[in-house]
Amino acid sequence: MGKTYALSDIHGMGDLWNQIKTYLQSDDKLYFLGDAADRGPDGFKIMQELLADSRVHYIKGNHEMLMANGLSELKFPNRFFHREDFELWTYCNGGEITYETWEKAGQDFSWIKRLNNLPAIATYTNTTGKEIILCHAGFTPGNKPADTYDLVWDRHHFYDATDEEEYPNTIVVHGHTPVPYLKSRYLRQRLPYTEVNGACFYDNNHKIDIDAGSFTTGKTVLLDLDTLEVIPFETDIIE
Repeated sequence: MGKTYALSDIHGMGDLWNQIKTYLQSDDKLYFLGDAADRGPDGFKIMQELLADSRVHYIKGNHEMLMANGLSELKFPNRFFHREDFELWTYCNGGEITYETWEKAGQDFSWIKRLNNLPAIATYTNTTGKEIILCHAGFTPGNKPADTYDLVWDRHHFYDATDEEEYPNTIVVHGHTPVPYLKSRYLRQRLPYTEVNGACFYDNNHKIDIDAGSFTTGKTVLLDLDTLEVIPFETDIIE
């Protein structure tokens, strides 16, 4: 019987993705929590492979949203005169290399629909009966996000505590915020957490951040959603 994993924020790091592909077995399942592309050189290829792989449940991240919005401005220039989303994607969030690869591949605007149609959230009940909620940015069980934007962008939930009586068996797994930043900016000397192989367990283990900051650290992790084991992977950092 195959295993079920979560992965997030690979950000164009092709060698890390190749390691993950080699590690996964044919009957495994992978929830990818968004941000496949931008910053690193291989993001467009990774996105294509994620969408084509029957083992993968691809969940939308903020960079998928940025790309869809940016391409929409290119496709409908009269509707989006200032191209603010395109600039936000390419110049402010590392999407220029993804855009250039997309352009060389033939400027396929069907990517707008593909990215917009990605789900923003998924739920998996693991073999121990835990309800695992998977999304890009995370949230606090019981405080449902208002919309897709919150699920891919919001960071206000970090200080919120999960109601133990109402949600004793619920865990939210997310990426979006690199663990080194989460620790230094939000948790250190304020809230207890445990770091395991580059993943961060916090909110009394009701939340798990699996964004290892791949582009700057050369690292990523797979989280086994049944055992909660964290499996690390590493490559050379792009200079």
